[in-house]
Amino acid sequence: MSAMRERGFSVIMAAYQHGPYIREAIEGVLMQRTDRPIQLLVGEDGSNDGTREICQELAAQHPDRITLLLRDRGDVIHIGGHATGRANVLDMIARAEGAYLAWCPGDDKWLDPEKLERQVVALESDVSCFGGCHASQVIDGQGKVIQELFRERMPERLTLRDCVAMRSPFHMSSFMVRNSGVMRALPPLVRDVASLDMALFTLASNEGDLVCVPGVLSAYRKHGSGITEHSTHLGDGIHRMRVAMWLQLRRHFAPSHADVFDAVIAQHLMSMAASRVDLATIGARVRLMSGHASYFLAHPRQALALLGV
Repeated sequence: MSAMRERGFSVIMAAYQHGPYIREAIEGVLMQRTDRPIQLLVGEDGSNDGTREICQELAAQHPDRITLLLRDRGDVIHIGGHATGRANVLDMIARAEGAYLAWCPGDDKWLDPEKLERQVVALESDVSCFGGCHASQVIDGQGKVIQELFRERMPERLTLRDCVAMRSPFHMSSFMVRNSGVMRALPPLVRDVASLDMALFTLASNEGDLVCVPGVLSAYRKHGSGITEHSTHLGDGIHRMRVAMWLQLRRHFAPSHADVFDAVIAQHLMSMAASRVDLATIGARVRLMSGHASYFLAHPRQALALLGV
């Protein structure tokens, strides 16, 4: 077995229209101080803003450290009517050779050169933990800090019950997980759930707790063209897509943890009940209910809440 598979890191970096940010994202990985091998997988997804050229430049300078995967927009997965980078990310996960997986989206960045080493030390000191995370700050398109902490509460450990929640408990740029178990055989649902990060956190936390290391070690960049600006992450749309995701995960885990999934589904439905609706919104809700008819037939109160009755 190679050193990479025994003890190395594979870093997943999806890049699309990240021209102003991608160099900083890549350099944040290259600056990591560790004696373990790092495989940086950069999936460039067919950008036309200079992202590809920057990736090619840096890959040529660091051929032993960067694996550049050049894709095009003809090979994307659409979710909620939007083209996404899902196929790109899943392809990189499948190619990952390291014993540990970490993520740094191409518009975010790592802040601490000891990030990877600090996380792996925490994981190797507690074999009951399957993955880990840390605090992140929020920055704007120019790199200015607009929020000191992505999430105020960062417990020492997170369980599946912490991950099945209305909001993501931590940011994707802080996630590290063992490249084994469920990560080697992800279920089909990961292709079309709206929030891949939350689905991965949930699947990983079912394998073991997630340990949180202290410190603000990464930055989530919030800018106008990010995925959180899509309709799938706004208003009634985010609640519908999250309900669909939790229903798929509930089915995957059945019958365990059903109460946890039912609780978060109910929370989303309560939020939907408080929002304004029009004919298009009602139609989308009916389609959601029809797509998961067995659940709503068994949970009539949830069905009535979904329809706003």
